Amino acid sequence: MNLVEALKSFNRKERFWLIRNALGPASETLDEAFRRRLQQAIGVEVPAAAWWAMDYHLDWLVGALTLLAGGDEAFASHSNEGRLVCGNQEDMDLVVAFDRTLVLIEAKGDTAWSNEQFQGKVKRLEDLQAAGLMPSPLRLFFVLTSPRPPVGLVPKEGSRWAPWMCDDQDRPLFFPLEMPTEFWKVTRWDDERQQPSFAGAHWKIVPSRGSA
Repeated sequence: MNLVEALKSFNRKERFWLIRNALGPASETLDEAFRRRLQQAIGVEVPAAAWWAMDYHLDWLVGALTLLAGGDEAFASHSNEGRLVCGNQEDMDLVVAFDRTLVLIEAKGDTAWSNEQFQGKVKRLEDLQAAGLMPSPLRLFFVLTSPRPPVGLVPKEGSRWAPWMCDDQDRPLFFPLEMPTEFWKVTRWDDERQQPSFAGAHWKIVPSRGSA
């Protein structure tokens, strides 16, 4: 079993299959311009035949990498002392895989990057490596994408980013996400103060600026 086959065997996200049904064979191939931007971020050529999936659970990734390791013990009971499997829906927005290369992509639109959330994903990936589930020659990349480069993301005190998630200037791997610049949003509204309010008795359509 190869990497893509192992990843595919867990990919039961209905949104993915809805898109594949809606778009047909055209959905199998990543856009050429997207592949170029991703390739520039990771420094590795991304082939047209690269497999992709969206909203891929990190628990599934544990299972897929265990299957990839093979052996009779793949379907045995495994100790969860290190909480590799968390039983939640924490996921990666996009997974791209080809040959022995695994690219995990996290995306943000008009909301700010959260260092806490980011560090949580990093820790899950570090735990996978510590458990020996990412053996050589598997190449791992963790990449961020958004309309603007992330700010405020810092490694834990006294540590540095791992090579699989940073560029040669020790910045998180990043490529731009192309999105329109003008959106509207619906927000709960305080008529008296003329401002958004979680307790507002009204709602209003306003320009979308950030996550407020």
